[in-house]
Amino acid sequence: MPATMATPPLSSQATNQRLPRYAQPTLSQRLKANHPARTVDSSTTSTGRKRNINPDDTAIKHPQKTRIITSTANTRFQSSDIIHDTNACMFKIKLDVQGRIAALCYLPTRLHLLVDFYHTEIPESYRHLGLGDLLARHAFQWAEENNKLVIPTCAFIQRYLDHYKCMNNVVRNEQEAIERLAIMKLRQQPPPSPVSSSPVPSSITTLATNK
Repeated sequence: MPATMATPPLSSQATNQRLPRYAQPTLSQRLKANHPARTVDSSTTSTGRKRNINPDDTAIKHPQKTRIITSTANTRFQSSDIIHDTNACMFKIKLDVQGRIAALCYLPTRLHLLVDFYHTEIPESYRHLGLGDLLARHAFQWAEENNKLVIPTCAFIQRYLDHYKCMNNVVRNEQEAIERLAIMKLRQQPPPSPVSSSPVPSSITTLATNK
């Protein structure tokens, strides 16, 4: 009795070739079957680098607003450390030997008695020490002593004014300054002296008595 030969199993590719074309898997299906998708760790980025999942570390650090701090918080710098640089139009404090400064800058205007406090600059490592308050208080004191009006363009100066409510010599614009200066000028003028009757000449008095 002749031995029967076992038929080798057909490969999936051969099986697919015997199927009608519409029943055969597409190229993308065959690639997906031969190359299974690898699992990707959710903590890695597309470049393979480890993603920092700490939200505090990944957050972009934007410049923070300088807080309004009372003068008691600042024990290192005093008002005597402030230099009025009239050429650069600023009040500044030299902070260290590296040459870093804290400064409040102002601009002259068309009016001699009107200035614009437009910028306050505090290095990041020196913020929240009360330097901004120290500069602002000194600058407003200078303006008051010199009878100057101030336009507070700087955002920090505006917060400073809202906190301390010192609005005596503050104006919103140049037109308001013109009106305030006109009132100040009228107040400074001396009152008019009363009109006195002119004295009678002595010659007339003598003639009257001789008669």
